[in-house]
Amino acid sequence: GKTSGLGSIRFHNYESIYKEYSHLRNVNIFINQINLFKSFGLNENTRPDMMQMMDTDFSLLLGELFTLCVYGQCILEESKLTNIDEEIIDQIFDFMFRDFSKLALQLYSKNGSTKEQQDACLNMIMKQSCTDEDLGRAELVWEEIVKLDGAYEMKK
Repeated sequence: GKTSGLGSIRFHNYESIYKEYSHLRNVNIFINQINLFKSFGLNENTRPDMMQMMDTDFSLLLGELFTLCVYGQCILEESKLTNIDEEIIDQIFDFMFRDFSKLALQLYSKNGSTKEQQDACLNMIMKQSCTDEDLGRAELVWEEIVKLDGAYEMKK
C-alpha cells in the first residue's frame, strides 16, 4: 500500500514520561540510548544517506530501534495509569535496553554502515553491572508471572 505522508505523523513528546522514570537505572540507560539514536539521525556525519535508506535491511533496523523508543513510551504511560510497581518497570527496561543494544550491534555490522555510523552504534551498545538486587528483582517478577499460569483461557 501507499506510505506517502507517514513522515508527517506527529508523536507526543516522549521526554516528559521518560523523565518521570529516569531515576530507575534501566530506564535511565534506555534514555541514554534514545538520545544517542536521536543524535545518530540528526548528525550529518551519521544520518543515513539515500542508498542506506533504500537498503531494506538497514532501514528496517532503524525502524526497529525507533519502535523500541515508542514501545518504551507506551509502557511508561500505561504503567503510570495502572500504577505498575517500579521494580517491574525497571525489569521490563532491562530487556528493552538489551534489545536496543542488540539492534545497534546489527546496524554496526551492516556492510553499508560508515565508520562514523559504526562508532555511533558502538556508543549505543550498553550494559549495566548486574547486582544481587537485580537478580532478586528478576526472580520476584518471574514468581509473579508463574502465578498467572492458567489464569487466562482462550475463548473457543
